[in-house]
Amino acid sequence: MAMSLIWTVMVGAAILCGLATGNGPAVAKGALDGAAAGGYLYMLTFQVGSGEWFWGLGLPIVVLVTGVAELLTLCIHRLPRSFLTVSLYLFSAVGLLCLGLEVLIDRNLYSKVHLSWSAVVMTVCIVLDIAIITLLSRRRLRNEVSRRLHF
Repeated sequence: MAMSLIWTVMVGAAILCGLATGNGPAVAKGALDGAAAGGYLYMLTFQVGSGEWFWGLGLPIVVLVTGVAELLTLCIHRLPRSFLTVSLYLFSAVGLLCLGLEVLIDRNLYSKVHLSWSAVVMTVCIVLDIAIITLLSRRRLRNEVSRRLHF
């Protein structure tokens, strides 16, 4: 019985991976990739013998990473795109991902949230975002940076 369930889940994950690599919207591909990763982690619960880590940490991390990747993809495809704006979206996504990871890990290990390293990463990302927003809002400064950096 357990082998047939594992086989069914493996086939389902393979189908999801196949769908995710087809020609479709990037957002749908990302969601299917996240579902495939979640399915793979679920299969690992049978090998480990416990699903506690999956529900407490594995699945929430997959959902967080998939959500941040989806937001980044939407920003890149739907909002104005240039080297500076994509950098802005990327730094924002990295900061959110690090903050979310530490919250999930702290909540799972200590049952309370105490931000440490992710607060430092988020601070750096916010400073970089402010610098990029300043570059984007000041045409003369942006032109000077473009001229010096050749982009």
